[in-house]
Amino acid sequence: MRLRDFQQDFNRNFKKIAGLMGELADDLTGSLDQAQMRRLLNSALDWVRPYHLSIGFRVRKLSRSQVEAVIPDRTHNLNSQNQIEEGVVVSVAQQMAKLLIARWEVPVEWEVVEISFARLHPLKSTLIARLQWEDLAREALRAELVAEAIAEQKFFIHLYDLQDMRVADVQVTLKIRMPQSLTRKGSHGDHSERD
Repeated sequence: MRLRDFQQDFNRNFKKIAGLMGELADDLTGSLDQAQMRRLLNSALDWVRPYHLSIGFRVRKLSRSQVEAVIPDRTHNLNSQNQIEEGVVVSVAQQMAKLLIARWEVPVEWEVVEISFARLHPLKSTLIARLQWEDLAREALRAELVAEAIAEQKFFIHLYDLQDMRVADVQVTLKIRMPQSLTRKGSHGDHSERD
């Protein structure tokens, strides 16, 4: 396959995805407020970014409290020692944290403050990344945001090999803010969580 053929296929598929996203946006417009719509579309657009597509990771489980993703041991994800690159692992971990925040019913703005990586064993095969966000941690964050309008949340992503041995940990720390529209006096946002 020539590069030109690949680019044409990519452009054709991207246009299909964009068209489907537009139809989805039209369908959802009547049932979601503007902040929810923006978060949903931003989350969906993350999946069509070329870098994340090239990594080839896929989400196996996604709920309001957990994310599980697979990071394949593709050639371009490996370093010179045939181990998965730390940068790939960190990028996927950050994406997983973003997915959970995007699914949270509290509309927030956030930024990455710190990311740390700890290798426990060689990263020589396909990896399973798991992130669990406990109910108590979510409620504590909600309470801090209501009181202070800004808070930090640490997400701990654990990575396992195919034999279920823990091989690495990534900590992603986010600074989270309530949007100004919800922190103004007299504004009433819906802060309820739904399953």
